[in-house]
Amino acid sequence: MNSNNWTGGQLEVSMMREFGRAARMESIMRSMATVPENEMVREILVHLLDDGEAIGTVADAANNELSVVRVKEGLAVAGRQQLSSGIRAALEKYYNSDRPRVHHQLDRNPVEGSFRLDPSAQFYHYALLEGRRIAPTTRTLRGSAGSSIVKVVLDGKNHAGEIRSIFRHSQPGIPDVTLFAEVAWMKWLNLTSVDDDPWSDFPELEVDMWSLREFQDPSMPDCPPVIIPFDWIKCQLSRGVIETTDPPMWITISMERHPASFQVDIED
Repeated sequence: MNSNNWTGGQLEVSMMREFGRAARMESIMRSMATVPENEMVREILVHLLDDGEAIGTVADAANNELSVVRVKEGLAVAGRQQLSSGIRAALEKYYNSDRPRVHHQLDRNPVEGSFRLDPSAQFYHYALLEGRRIAPTTRTLRGSAGSSIVKVVLDGKNHAGEIRSIFRHSQPGIPDVTLFAEVAWMKWLNLTSVDDDPWSDFPELEVDMWSLREFQDPSMPDCPPVIIPFDWIKCQLSRGVIETTDPPMWITISMERHPASFQVDIED
């Protein structure tokens, strides 16, 4: 690397001064973005805040703190794809949770005013959650879980699952075009991998055990929904395998972000 004769402490001080200037500028823009004079100003500020390239651990943390987009779809799969019967049934249940709004195309006596469920959707190779890529198992090499293991909180209870697919579904009669995730839910184990359960002293780590390579049956009443809005996902989980226990199990730990604030006070 050509440092232009700036080495050691000189280079570090120069980088920190530049970071300080960038932090103050981003702090000003962030404050302005919350109370913009007009929509065009807001769009410009959002673009500037979301367009920075991370240049290190601290800069990456600052970019995360200043991020204004929590969820963003990634590369789209070519063409609309037909939905499986399981997803269609889950969508019908989701849309009709408060009142009948859609019906299956084979229903002989659909509720008056409801719309036929669109059997196709736009699928994606991945989506971003707070800047982290989540790729469904159906779009990864050899179907590996990799980044697809996630945490979802439903009715105050933590659940963990593998994302099978990510898609947007446009439904006549429904104004919102929601980004959905199809999830296979893991089976929680009320066990610990070692004696005395050392993880109980660190509840913030959210260390949990799960049945190895087993998933909940979607037909059971206590199973969470097969599809959920993508923004229901709280964070990704890191998962390992423990085969020395009886039974063998999965172990997960939360990867939820807890960023430090880089807000800079601006003197008058």
